[in-house]
Amino acid sequence: MALPAGAWLGILGVTVAAQIFGHTIFNHLLATISPLVVSMMILLEIPGAALLAAVFLGEQLQPGTYAGLALILAGLAVVVLQQGRSGLKRQTAQPGRG
Repeated sequence: MALPAGAWLGILGVTVAAQIFGHTIFNHLLATISPLVVSMMILLEIPGAALLAAVFLGEQLQPGTYAGLALILAGLAVVVLQQGRSGLKRQTAQPGRG
């Protein structure tokens, strides 16, 4: 089953846009927030996708999915709260800048 050219262009567009926006945001976060917090936040991708599928596509999620999401959120909260203010990278004054 061959896809029309418009479908391939749509797939290509979504793929390129997701990569550009995703990597740009990821790199910005790594420059401003602790890498530990950023890596922990990546764990939200899978349960977030599951919730979006439930809301927008009518997927039936298993109770274990919600329990897993709760555990991930609890772990993320522990890490972020433990980081406290140290989660934000300190801006160092550069010589020659007032």
